[in-house]
Amino acid sequence: MYPILFQFEIPFTDFGVISVFFHGILTALGFVIAVLWFLRHAQNQHLHLEFFLDHFFALLFWGVVGARLGYVYLFFVRYQHDPMTMLYLWDGGFLLWSGIIFFLLALLYFTARQKEKIGQWMDVLVPASILAMLFESIGAFLGGNNYGKPTELPWGISFENAEVPYTIPIHPVQLYLFFSLLIVMMVISVLHQR
Repeated sequence: MYPILFQFEIPFTDFGVISVFFHGILTALGFVIAVLWFLRHAQNQHLHLEFFLDHFFALLFWGVVGARLGYVYLFFVRYQHDPMTMLYLWDGGFLLWSGIIFFLLALLYFTARQKEKIGQWMDVLVPASILAMLFESIGAFLGGNNYGKPTELPWGISFENAEVPYTIPIHPVQLYLFFSLLIVMMVISVLHQR
């Protein structure tokens, strides 16, 4: 719908016009909010925040690497002619799902190495990850990314995005994901209260 939030040009450089995408901004915002939520709840659960803070930059690094690798893998055709463009992190190419997987694998490694209880960390990390994915799904919807197939159902949506190949209404799979994640979050919340 609105893939580009705003554009700007850096004077006296050859970068040209730099676009800031809705999808990227909401994904980053979701990540920040999820980290803050995670830290608050980890403290409430009396987890060793020193352990997490000691490994925070390594976990962040692996999360970003995983998010970029997932995107490059999914859209490899865009990079096969000029592999150096895989390193252009400003082109809006990150996949939250693979970033979360790499983050969790790195956390699993560090918890096993320092004999932390992974189950307690997962009790806090899973809801935080779902929170991040909620923001990402709204960003994907506003940006017209991760679109569905054509539909004749009354809730089908037409996207005005050059990257969406359909001009007829399509399934708003981003909203399907959003509402599914909300349900999962509510179930997890009820289980945590018990």
